[in-house]
Amino acid sequence: MNKFPEWVEQFYVPHDRVFSAYSSNGIDWKRDKGVRLEKNKFNPFDGSFYCFIHQPDDLHGLYELFYHASVQKQDRWVSHIIQCTSLDLKNWNSHKNFILSSDQLNNGLTQIRAPFLKKVNGFWRLYFTAKSTDGIPGIYSAISTSREKWEIEPGMRISSSMCMEETTSNEIVGVSDTSIIDLPDGSYRMYFSVYRGSIFKQNICSATSIDGLHWRIEPGIRLNFGSEGCRLIVNNPSVIKINGLWNMFFRGSNNMPIKDKIFRAVSDDSLEWNIIEPVISPNPYNLKERHEVAHPFVFKTNEGIYRMFYTGCGGTILDRFAYKYYEEQYKKMGISILYD
Repeated sequence: MNKFPEWVEQFYVPHDRVFSAYSSNGIDWKRDKGVRLEKNKFNPFDGSFYCFIHQPDDLHGLYELFYHASVQKQDRWVSHIIQCTSLDLKNWNSHKNFILSSDQLNNGLTQIRAPFLKKVNGFWRLYFTAKSTDGIPGIYSAISTSREKWEIEPGMRISSSMCMEETTSNEIVGVSDTSIIDLPDGSYRMYFSVYRGSIFKQNICSATSIDGLHWRIEPGIRLNFGSEGCRLIVNNPSVIKINGLWNMFFRGSNNMPIKDKIFRAVSDDSLEWNIIEPVISPNPYNLKERHEVAHPFVFKTNEGIYRMFYTGCGGTILDRFAYKYYEEQYKKMGISILYD
């Protein structure tokens, strides 16, 4: 495998990096300066994305970040979920605490990603996406009392077959990307991405649970593709209540991952959603995030500021090098490409 020096890679080799933005009202967003996570001498990973951030009481004011990171080893990718902490949400203290690693598991799970945490009855449950031995992505979970050592729970929380049983559809080939909210009756609602026949067509569905372990798929689709800017893709949901109204931040795309944007949708009841507008778009003036933005995670700080951590992708000087693989895939499916 050819290996470029780091100063060359930043211009020619596409990388996923984590950026952040802030908002006083959850509607109007401004980018923070700099990059939160990227490959450098402190962080050896080729890609960093899919963040979950909270501020648990036992860390006494520190923020805790869980994120996906991957590194290419010879002819394969090794994926990890990593834990680190920060006082200011800008500088993170370590990238060596591997919570889960595809290299260390003996259950055949690969492409481990998309962490989301919930505290349940005195312990923590970590939801994550992974591919099983059949190559189909599903949503799994692990439990911990310390958030440092995790035990993977048997079975899947959400699988493609569960969705097909509910929708009588045989076109679902994967599920991914968890966001969970608390419902008034004490139960939970999970939003997740559904692959409709291909990774290149996705929408967002939901499920409910009483205990966080056993989930029941809800009928219908929460957010579907087909609208302007979201011709084929709506995925990566992050749901939060803002001023009494449910807000969903998600990736929308005409042709993933060509010029993906982060959109905002709203709902009164957390079931029926209306897409409002894109809130973060690729930045043409920043080489590191000019090709796409995706994977939003939105939360409210104790100071009352809304923060969004999201993925920005870039690296190649000429767009066509970054898009070549995806252009070929869409061509095979007979789908035209929109460069918006």
